[in-house]
Amino acid sequence: MTDTPVDVRVLTAVRKVARRSPQWTALVYEGQSISYSELADSAGRLASLLAESGVSRGDRVAYVGLNSPAFIQTFLASSWLGAVFVPVNFRLTAAEVEQVLADSGTHTLVAEPGHQGIIDAVAERAGMRHCLLVDDDPAVPVTGLAAARWTMLSLALAGRTTHGEPVPSSPDELAALMYTSGTTGRAKGVKLSHGNLWWNGVDLDWVVAGRSGDIDLAINPLFHVAPLSCFTLRALTRGGTTVLRRSFDAAQVLTDLVELRVNTLFAVPAAFAAIAREPGFATADLTTLRSVVTAGAPAEPKLIAQYADRGVVIQQGWGLTEVLFASMLPAARTREKIGSVGVPMAHTELRIMGQATGRELPEPGEPGEVWVRGPNVSSGYWNNPEATAAAFTSDGWFRTGDIGRLDGDGCLFIVDRLKDMVIVGGENVYPAEVQRVLGEYPGVAETAVVGMPDPASGERVVALITCEANAAAPCLPELREFAAAQLAEYKLPTRLHVVDELPRNVMGKIDKVTIRAALAAGELEAFRVTERTLLPTGPTAESPGRTQEPTVPSPEPGAPDEGLRSRWAQRLAGLSDAQRYEALLGLVRSHVVEMLELSGAAAVGPEQKLTDLGLGSLSAVQLCDRLGEATGLRLPSTLLFDYPTCAVLARHLRESLLPASRPESMSTLLARLDEVAAAFEDATLDGPAKTRIASRLRDLLAGLGPVFDASVGEGASAAAEQVAVASDDELFDLIDGHLGGV
Repeated sequence: MTDTPVDVRVLTAVRKVARRSPQWTALVYEGQSISYSELADSAGRLASLLAESGVSRGDRVAYVGLNSPAFIQTFLASSWLGAVFVPVNFRLTAAEVEQVLADSGTHTLVAEPGHQGIIDAVAERAGMRHCLLVDDDPAVPVTGLAAARWTMLSLALAGRTTHGEPVPSSPDELAALMYTSGTTGRAKGVKLSHGNLWWNGVDLDWVVAGRSGDIDLAINPLFHVAPLSCFTLRALTRGGTTVLRRSFDAAQVLTDLVELRVNTLFAVPAAFAAIAREPGFATADLTTLRSVVTAGAPAEPKLIAQYADRGVVIQQGWGLTEVLFASMLPAARTREKIGSVGVPMAHTELRIMGQATGRELPEPGEPGEVWVRGPNVSSGYWNNPEATAAAFTSDGWFRTGDIGRLDGDGCLFIVDRLKDMVIVGGENVYPAEVQRVLGEYPGVAETAVVGMPDPASGERVVALITCEANAAAPCLPELREFAAAQLAEYKLPTRLHVVDELPRNVMGKIDKVTIRAALAAGELEAFRVTERTLLPTGPTAESPGRTQEPTVPSPEPGAPDEGLRSRWAQRLAGLSDAQRYEALLGLVRSHVVEMLELSGAAAVGPEQKLTDLGLGSLSAVQLCDRLGEATGLRLPSTLLFDYPTCAVLARHLRESLLPASRPESMSTLLARLDEVAAAFEDATLDGPAKTRIASRLRDLLAGLGPVFDASVGEGASAAAEQVAVASDDELFDLIDGHLGGV
């Protein structure tokens, strides 16, 4: 027996392959192949240079640049010395890069030429001691003279020998600090040990088919944990070959899959969708592609089916930087469990915790926060004890911030991020659920759903969609009608924006922080909005061929009153009946546009149901109040239940303001009342029906007010007050009294 820990470093595995099969290809980059012996040798020589610069166990070595051999070499060289590798997001601003470098206390930085300017601007404030410039990459040649702080990497490595044997290491020692996105605040450095990386590879081997010598295609930025640890480093430990691409190009990926006979591919759903849209996808030979994983966002069922029809099984996984992969859907269950991110990894524990109680939910199906524990889970955040205490429990559980549920078979379904949850009138709406349903609409390519402030319901559901080539964009009522079969009414979007593309972060994930900011600032043009109205705007039956809204009389502010109502009546008296309708239609539409924040009155079709436009019950009350204040009419809160479109609402306002314009004669009205009376005799009414009828009768009495004026004179105003406060019995007495006096 021995107490010496097993060396589980990727470096150790690479050196073993280099000794056993030195000519095996480790990396393919820009048309060049790098063998395992060459990779191990270059990493050893870089370790020698770093040691000469003063790097020792525990020091941090950062890398700023795109996917390249230098990235992998820097990781391995850091491990050689027991140092900690810090990959930096190459799209960060100077201030963000400074924060990462300063927070990590980076000792030495390796960077590509394209990032010299940013490093020069922050190096002194970040406390950088040494800066090494990659000057031998064929994709990014050095141009101009570098500042004095830079050491040319190729020159410094020329003639240098390997550092010697790597320093001893235990599984608990840090391998890397992976900084999470800083879009919601200060970026946090996730501490990942060599043991975390090794156990993640072991877990993946249980559920993702892999063989020694497989060819892996790396198309996502390696500064993210999934493409680096879960696939590229895993391939190196198994003697596989990784093809490094500096950026994603769908056509190039499809070519690589066929010509390089790729076996393993990880990509976000958006990348898979882009590949499938390439002209040659339907006939491409994908027979060697057998280890295919997606994560980072829910994969649409039709995307899974599209690849399955080509013989490619996409496995949906789930994880975070702090836990690497925590669950994976077995390949055999991809069609059976579409939408699931699978079962917990072999050595990973998972539980669903109640958001209110903080206790584990015993029954399947109920959503709660997902907690994870296992040897793959990080020990916490670098230099941030407060954030560590908030996210990690004393007994090793990590609070992921994801909302999920387990079905009866133990399969995990991620509902959404806790911070992305939208609360509409007190009800929880999970955008991921809404996105899944909207994504099934014919012709819709991608969806993004966010919550935005709403004065009536607290938050409203806003959807952005992109459409497939040559597909007609749906309008909001069409999309709501489609989704209503699967979603409760409060979950349906009340705003819709059709755009050419959705903003994404460097991993290809939809950037909802940017979307919310753009919506708040009214700057969706940044996403190349193709249509701002989103609703049918053609000629109506009421006004064929009309292209402009009628001039709307300017309503005067203030509470409803008879004087305002009289002024409206005077304005309308000189117009034809059709002109009165057009004027009041314009008034109604203008208020609807303002409340729903649409792009103009043309966005509101006269015959479209206001509920289909996203006007909820609370907003309907506000609309009634606004119209009442604008016209001087007393409008009941149930108005939109009886008059559900702008057209019928405008007609009602016309008839209420100028009842003489009613087309029905008194005899017609009496005949209809007789029909209503007969229906009452045959009907058994419950409480809700009585309430609805009482509301409508109050509305009818209010509409008859001007008729009463002619017979009861000044008593009309008092009668109107009586109508507003009458009980049911008193209401019917009023009806008898008023109709008896007409």
